[in-house]
Amino acid sequence: VGNGFSLTPGNYLTRPHVAAIALTSAYTIEAWVKVTATGGRIVDHITASIPNGYLLDTYPQNVRAYAGTVFAG
Repeated sequence: VGNGFSLTPGNYLTRPHVAAIALTSAYTIEAWVKVTATGGRIVDHITASIPNGYLLDTYPQNVRAYAGTVFAG
């Protein structure tokens, strides 16, 4: 994106699917976040309850990362 964003609670950014930038090999997800409450998604590209993508979020009092079938948190 090349820009910074300041979002209020309940707001988010989306981008359309672009096959040319799909993650098909090793990758890094990085975010600078000022957390004022826990329980929110920071980065999310996943279908609920299906291990088919990746996410970075806060889930109660912890930061967790999920990629495919691998969970760390």
